[in-house]
Amino acid sequence: MSDPLRRLLCIAVAAVLTGGGALAQPAKAPSPAEIRRIQETEARRADERTLAYLTTFKAALVARFGADPKLTMLVVSEVEGTALVVTGAGAPEFVIWQQGKWLGTDGRQLKPWAPAAVATANAFPLSKVRDAALRGAMQAWRRAPEHATDFLGDISVGYDPRARMVVARHMTGSMSTGGLGQFVYDPESGRRIEIVGPVRKTDDLRNDVEQGLIALRDAAPARRLGAVRIARGEIVFVLDDRATFRFDTAYELNAGERDEYAAVCPGGFAETDVAWTRVPELPRDAIARTDLDAEDIPHASFVIDRGRACGPIIVEVVFDNYKAPKPRVRFDARGAYVGKSW
Repeated sequence: MSDPLRRLLCIAVAAVLTGGGALAQPAKAPSPAEIRRIQETEARRADERTLAYLTTFKAALVARFGADPKLTMLVVSEVEGTALVVTGAGAPEFVIWQQGKWLGTDGRQLKPWAPAAVATANAFPLSKVRDAALRGAMQAWRRAPEHATDFLGDISVGYDPRARMVVARHMTGSMSTGGLGQFVYDPESGRRIEIVGPVRKTDDLRNDVEQGLIALRDAAPARRLGAVRIARGEIVFVLDDRATFRFDTAYELNAGERDEYAAVCPGGFAETDVAWTRVPELPRDAIARTDLDAEDIPHASFVIDRGRACGPIIVEVVFDNYKAPKPRVRFDARGAYVGKSW
């Protein structure tokens, strides 16, 4: 076939495909404004699908557990709902609802944002999660032009120890900048909540004891301390009943095993009994009273307790760069020098 005939055949085919009218024109690329409108529309549709699934899941929870069950955690996406439901004195029951039926939970888990005991103590009724409040909060978020096209992650509701209340939150992803963030609000009123996370001063927890104490207050409110061991990478809190919590450089507090060997006074001591801001300064005071030098300061750790005899609180500075017996210099709870041992 000659080139002219080939061109005529192509024209004829194009005419048929376009209904016999004018020759088909190349598709025009959508403008940035059109792309943004599409993104905004799809973002709102995704929100509505998630909210619709929330309504369906709430109805399923009521049908299974009765009117207004109490929860320690609720997470809803466009296609799945999960929850931790308080059903008695034991651990909350983990449930998964998907495609109109309950699924098995093998290989899956849902963790509350607070330690289990704290989350259970702050369990919330399902009625606290109000669809209208969530919809209003999400719509208000999107009214800001910079958030109109954001990806909003699952609706998650639970007790947040940093906010000291039950909150709803979404992880957010910006379609324009690619940045990730978090959007938090009251699930009952829709009011925005700003949660200021701990400001990390250093990866050296010896200079950041206060952040560990803040986490402990949430996990074990009003509990008395039995002993505290502070090292560069970890703080171990032993309570007066020998329960333990470990605070690490990720600023996470986790319950540990009971410590049956710590020198714990049965009555323990209160957090306010110790001048915690003085503790990081004590290694320098310690070397001033010994033949140690400044090179030893980075190797210092601390042990704070009253001993089994329930004597005065002692803050012991231990220099871990020496073999046993390690140099130990003792101070009282307010940072006054007491003595030393080798």
